[in-house]
Amino acid sequence: MKSLCYLALFFFSIAALAQFDKKLEKQFQSEVKQLPVSNQYPSRPTGKEVKFYPSTTVREDTTGASNEHEFLLFRQTVPTGEVAKFIKTSYVSNNEYQEFIDWVLDSVKMEQIYVNHNIYGHDKLSDDFIASMLIHPDVYIDPETNKEVVFNPSKPLVNRALFYFNYDGKWRKKISDKQMVPAINDLYLSPFERFYKRKQIDERHLVYVYGEDNNYMVIATPDRDVWAQNSAYPYDFLYNLANHYSRSESYQHLPVIGLLGTQVQAYLHYKQRMLQQQLNEKGLDYEVVLTLPTQQELEQGDIVPQPHETHFIRGEKNMRDQWQIKNYEYWEFLSWVQDSILRERIYRNYESKIDDEVIANFLNYVDIYYDEVDLTWHEFDPSDLSKNRELWSFDYDFKWKKKIESAKFLPLIQELFNEPDKIILPNGDINHRDFKPSKYFYTYYWEDLGRRAQLGKLRWFEEEERYYPEDDWVGRDLDLSGLSKDPQYNSGIRRHRDYNIYIIDETIGLYPGIECEYCTKLCEHEYEGNLEAGDKEKCPDGSDKTPKEYDFWSQPDRPVQGITYRQALAYYHWRYQKQAIYNKTELPLYNDLVPTEEQFKRVQKGELIVEKEKSYPYPTPRFRYVIHVYPKG
Repeated sequence: MKSLCYLALFFFSIAALAQFDKKLEKQFQSEVKQLPVSNQYPSRPTGKEVKFYPSTTVREDTTGASNEHEFLLFRQTVPTGEVAKFIKTSYVSNNEYQEFIDWVLDSVKMEQIYVNHNIYGHDKLSDDFIASMLIHPDVYIDPETNKEVVFNPSKPLVNRALFYFNYDGKWRKKISDKQMVPAINDLYLSPFERFYKRKQIDERHLVYVYGEDNNYMVIATPDRDVWAQNSAYPYDFLYNLANHYSRSESYQHLPVIGLLGTQVQAYLHYKQRMLQQQLNEKGLDYEVVLTLPTQQELEQGDIVPQPHETHFIRGEKNMRDQWQIKNYEYWEFLSWVQDSILRERIYRNYESKIDDEVIANFLNYVDIYYDEVDLTWHEFDPSDLSKNRELWSFDYDFKWKKKIESAKFLPLIQELFNEPDKIILPNGDINHRDFKPSKYFYTYYWEDLGRRAQLGKLRWFEEEERYYPEDDWVGRDLDLSGLSKDPQYNSGIRRHRDYNIYIIDETIGLYPGIECEYCTKLCEHEYEGNLEAGDKEKCPDGSDKTPKEYDFWSQPDRPVQGITYRQALAYYHWRYQKQAIYNKTELPLYNDLVPTEEQFKRVQKGELIVEKEKSYPYPTPRFRYVIHVYPKG
């Protein structure tokens, strides 16, 4: 009789699990496959093909193990008594992992709002509002006194230790931007570290805490730069993979990469929590545990890595039209640069009679903004020219030639033209062709992902019991002091403490026949005295002479002649990268891809340049998971 009851329970479980299987398939947007149950799991994988990944912050520690394709079960205890087991047949994708990052970001923001509730006193959030961020009863048993107490909103720290956040609460609709921005502002990159002034979340703050005693802290975001470790130059294909693979919508279905074993464990903890919550809501009386698969489970599921799952496949593409620079295109570039230079001169408004209110229209400003220096809200002040220019970029839709009288702006720009008396044409337009060739200077920025991706070497100092990077400039320069005190650095993730040193500014003369550029942070030229490299131009003899006027107009479709590769890179940046910063494209890996110097010379001669199909091995393992199902209770 006992065996019959057990058999009935078993078939009932299988029936319920069949329904469960369908919901999993819908939930994960991929198939899951049922595996035979087991109650014996190895503590670590074995075999010649197993590769262990050393921690980059903790001495003689490993963070994960793989079969060279994907992470395997390692240092994770699997409970006994499972009644069913499923394996995810596809890798966890960029999109799936991004959901985890978004959840962590939301949690960190909530924590900031809750703990901070605007410590600077502006529109301070009330205790009652802060209390509404928690799921709490009106009366509860105090764990210290074991007595019944009434919930007290005036004790936010005590309450946070006892109760979880209310993630779906109505409190979200009751907080204004004016209250939220000050509370979460320090989650963003400092203005000094921002690329093109874009306000972005500082991913070094996205820490996920898990474990029975919350004793594990892991930075959630992957190492997006890992693709660029073998990049040869900015905006080559590997550079673009680092720039776009983890971010672009075009690649959200592909496997997430750049993770260490500790980050994978954090994701599994999060996903297990979400799945269990869904099962509870659907009334399915099961508990789940998520783990990485063993090699045996991969074989039981008939999971064999396919070429497209172990390598990123680049398709064949004709690049001639994108890379060839024609006369009219280069003149468009020079015209845009000229307009920018004129705007800068007029905006500075030195010794001019132009009203500040008119000058302010040069910028894409907002009337009320949060000042990240004094941490208060400010009304835009058009008279504070320097500060405003640091905060906002130009609004190129502002028609300054029509809005400002020529008599007011001519004194500010006349030294930029060969014949100051002929700046204005009879039709009222600017005589663009008379602009001095030596004044066409363009400054642009790029992120040195190749150097930023290098891990560098660590040296262990026994007397201090900590690692130091051997080379702060080349390697990741995070200060690893106090590892035993701050567990978040024990996750095997090393981050830079200053991203600014990897933002490189290029300034170069553009006119054909002129070779003049400013040295950057990467400049290796030696100068006499105490001059900083960035304070001096690198201009070969004779480059300061006025070149012969170049004819852009009689043969506009002819490839431009006489420009250097560095000048071409400046053009490509303006045409492709500058737009890619703000615009989403379907093929980002190609749309801002630039040629090598040799390819550039060939394409300007009219040759056909075809980037052939090529495969790139994934730089880190991917991962999937196994769902172990147990009866509840």
